Amino acid sequence: MKSSELKNIWKQFNMAKNIQLEIIETHNVTMLDIDTAVLIFIGSHQRVTISKILKMKYFRDYGMSTIKRAVDRLLRSNLISKEKDTIDGRKNLLTVVGLSWMN
Repeated sequence: MKSSELKNIWKQFNMAKNIQLEIIETHNVTMLDIDTAVLIFIGSHQRVTISKILKMKYFRDYGMSTIKRAVDRLLRSNLISKEKDTIDGRKNLLTVVGLSWMN
């Protein structure tokens, strides 16, 4: 891997940490790294469900209960919402709601 590629990756890590710190400060919530990753994933994808999160390669080292706890913390903090899918009522779609700059 080239040094320039690593520098770009480092910038992305810093941006994610800055998002996490901004949310902690502005919303007075506790955010773990997994919460931040799940929040960013939900904000950057459409029709997100917990199953979709679990299928992503990035989250393969996390168990279902860890992902569910992260989603629950984000829901309790009013950073995301869930609603029944109109196409398939068994699915709960997750969307970012508490962060206007992410929408």
